Amino acid sequence: MWQPPGVRLSPIAAKPPELQMRVDAAAEDLGPAFRRLAGMDAALVERLGALAKAIRERQPGFADAVDRLVARLRETGAGICAQPFASELKTAENVPFPILTDIDNGYALSLNLAIWPGAEMQGILEGAQDLPRFQGNDLWMWPIAATFVVGRDGLIKARFVDPDFRTRMAISDLVAALRS
Repeated sequence: MWQPPGVRLSPIAAKPPELQMRVDAAAEDLGPAFRRLAGMDAALVERLGALAKAIRERQPGFADAVDRLVARLRETGAGICAQPFASELKTAENVPFPILTDIDNGYALSLNLAIWPGAEMQGILEGAQDLPRFQGNDLWMWPIAATFVVGRDGLIKARFVDPDFRTRMAISDLVAALRS
């Protein structure tokens, strides 16, 4: 979320207390559904469809907003574009856990971890790489290489970010994080 320079906003603190209590209660009520969906090996739109169903059953007040979001994602094909690549990798490497993908680099952009390579680089790669098909848009934004090790508890155990795409997390650091 963009914030004015020198100003630190807290979205939670900005909500009226009664709204925050309703949101907290809904999140607690939907906790089992979130955990079940986190284990699904399916495209994002399929998981969101299942979540929308759970919300309609448990928190009908939020159902319309979630239905609109799922419909928009289906309409734009979001969550489908990178799924074949993730599925192929998962199958080829026999990966026993879900592989996360970042639709439109939205998460990378929110962390300031995406860049535009410039018109010259885009021109060089346009015929060789089908980046728009992979990312589901034609913005030609590149994520900065980053590694996040997420524990079974859902918390990030280790991270590595370097704007130089040739530099990656050391294998020893990755293994240590996986063992922790």
